[in-house]
Amino acid sequence: MPQQNRVCGRVNKFFTGFSRGIRFAVMLLCFGALLAAGAGAVTGCGKKADPLVPHAIGPQSVKRFRAVARSGGIILLWRAPTLNTDETPLLDLESFKIYREEVRFEDRCQKCPKNFKLLFEYPYKGQRGTVPRRELFYYTDRAVQPGNVYSYKITCLNGRNMRGEDSDTVTVFWDVPPAAPKELKIERSGRSVILEWRSPETLENGNPLDEQVGFEIYRSSQQEVFENPPLNPEPVAETTYTDRPDSFDQTYYYTVRAVRRVFDTVIESAPAAEVSLLFDDITPPGAPQGLTAIPLQEGVMLKWMAKAEQGVAGFIVYRKDAAAKTFARISRDIIEENSWLDKTARRGQSYTYVVTAVDQSLRKNESAYSQPVTVTFLPP
Repeated sequence: MPQQNRVCGRVNKFFTGFSRGIRFAVMLLCFGALLAAGAGAVTGCGKKADPLVPHAIGPQSVKRFRAVARSGGIILLWRAPTLNTDETPLLDLESFKIYREEVRFEDRCQKCPKNFKLLFEYPYKGQRGTVPRRELFYYTDRAVQPGNVYSYKITCLNGRNMRGEDSDTVTVFWDVPPAAPKELKIERSGRSVILEWRSPETLENGNPLDEQVGFEIYRSSQQEVFENPPLNPEPVAETTYTDRPDSFDQTYYYTVRAVRRVFDTVIESAPAAEVSLLFDDITPPGAPQGLTAIPLQEGVMLKWMAKAEQGVAGFIVYRKDAAAKTFARISRDIIEENSWLDKTARRGQSYTYVVTAVDQSLRKNESAYSQPVTVTFLPP
């Protein structure tokens, strides 16, 4: 600024011989230049806004984190996140860090901060560059002692060693599980599957079981694989359970676990010996309706209406003549249309026809006969 004043002074001295008006105009121009220079100095050298601190972007928290306490340890289950904390796709998941706090029942403090320690780093083996698939991850903590409270949380780590959000905390009160149920039996009754078993009398370690236990019932379509939650939303007290499976023509596998409640935790026993049953469709379709018989030159044309129901594979035609007491099947293959031509009819003979419907089940359930229709074959 002092140097700019000196410049303006020299300019003013240079124009001393000029008229007062010209000198005044020059001074205005010089003053404007000074203002512009000052503004430039403020803009170029003045204090700007505070610099932005880079925000660490890591994975979101794991999804559906829960714990199951059962014979053998505490099973942790979760799904991987698919997004980062800034809502961008998670393409570089590296691992899951599992943390645990362990305290005795009598030492538990609900309001105190958790003293988490790293229990295990679970490597993610999925393909890099794609978001994690929708699959369930498992970890079993077998280093558990009766009378302890265990709290867990999980944090994801990405390929840049950035920690993600912590999961919710799950807490388990661990104690000795009950012994497994015995003599599990299975039978079918119509549309239902009935299970029965005998309740255990001891804990897993052989000590007397001096409390009432409940039961969890598991069903699967794969042998010895029970990944889904139990069929019953709450433990049942009875030693029998009735299930109505969703689909026919499938083998279902069942097991039952006894449970005891310790504070807020349900602790499951080992599974009862697995039982299975082929739940085939045993319900026949409805009988066809409106059967008619029309003599044609080539034979007797039969037409009918099928009941409006799903799962019908086709139809079978039966016939008997005046001398026969029972119907005999005359269509070798299942008929997919609602009509069929009997080319074996003899001129002048009287025949009685019936039609049945057959479903698509493994058993090929067949309906009752339709209403019979009688016709004498006299071609036109």
